[in-house]
Amino acid sequence: MVKRMSEIELQISSIKNLDMVNFYHLFDDGKSLPGMLAYYDSTKVINLCAADKGFPMLLDKIVEVYSLEKQYGRIVLDYNTKQVLDRSISCSKSNYENMLNGFSETAKPIYLDKAYIHIIVLPLVKYIIDGIYGVNDMTVNWNIYNKSWYGRGVLTASVNEKATKFPYLIARQNDKMHRAIINGLLRPDNTLTVDIIHDLRGIGVTFKDNLYGYAGSLSADVFGDVPMLKFEILSAGERVFFNESAIPESDAEEGRVAIGLSLAEAEFKEYILPWGETISLSKSGGKMQCIFSAGDVSDRISLGICSERLDDKTRTPIDLGLFAYILFESVAMKELHFLDMGYPQQALYKEEYAGKSYTLKKGEHHGN
Repeated sequence: MVKRMSEIELQISSIKNLDMVNFYHLFDDGKSLPGMLAYYDSTKVINLCAADKGFPMLLDKIVEVYSLEKQYGRIVLDYNTKQVLDRSISCSKSNYENMLNGFSETAKPIYLDKAYIHIIVLPLVKYIIDGIYGVNDMTVNWNIYNKSWYGRGVLTASVNEKATKFPYLIARQNDKMHRAIINGLLRPDNTLTVDIIHDLRGIGVTFKDNLYGYAGSLSADVFGDVPMLKFEILSAGERVFFNESAIPESDAEEGRVAIGLSLAEAEFKEYILPWGETISLSKSGGKMQCIFSAGDVSDRISLGICSERLDDKTRTPIDLGLFAYILFESVAMKELHFLDMGYPQQALYKEEYAGKSYTLKKGEHHGN
């Protein structure tokens, strides 16, 4: 089957010789909806808003043409529009190509999911189990070695000096969420379900068990001025534990570049979570980047999320797009997978990179 472009896609693909561009906002019921008006080729005009199907493609095309033609100095722009276009250039195709220098595209990741489960998900799950046992005045001492397979395994521990096993199943539900099902909580026939989301706001976790009525949430919120950690446990609907506190900043030198990949150079601050995960956070120049990472020099995994944002005259935050990846790095190789985080994502990223995987074997390319 041959896919044919729609009339609006054909019009967008033919845009060149920009005369004027205006990035504006429509306000409906207190909400801001971005739009783009462009005059080109002396007599042609196009005007779409974010509710129109071709808007992401139009934004990408305008950025592409602007990056090529701005040197001639004849495009009429207001200040806000120039800010949008100049910031969007940093997310151009050449930027992604530079990130992938030396990588080869692969059909699917091999090590990445397993590494994410063992290095990031399991320590977080253990922290929640510790909390539930803690409200029952019981102490869990985790064994270092556990039996594990791909997404399945058995955690072993000593609970009040009694050997205890926690069989588990962990699977990716989508590119934002993992679900862990843990057996053996307080009783061998009890099941604990934990849903874990990493996104630009931070980490969001919900959990519940099937037998005793425990439920709760755990969140690491990085959106405010001070990143906050909140942990709540309910029993039969009654709160039995609650803690909210600032996440401590790492004593590493401020401004060091976080381990992993980023779509732009930036200064990061690092914050350490109680289960060992690190949040590297940068908020500057209308761009927000958040990299969650854990592991050591031999096996390390990072999940990076970047958002292009701009505050308009009314201080309304405008998302130009989310860009996300997950990276596993060992002593011998790197494995990279671009995530599909859903809307909003620029068309260039969503169509050409989201959902694709890449591998680089160290020592074979450019001295890596």
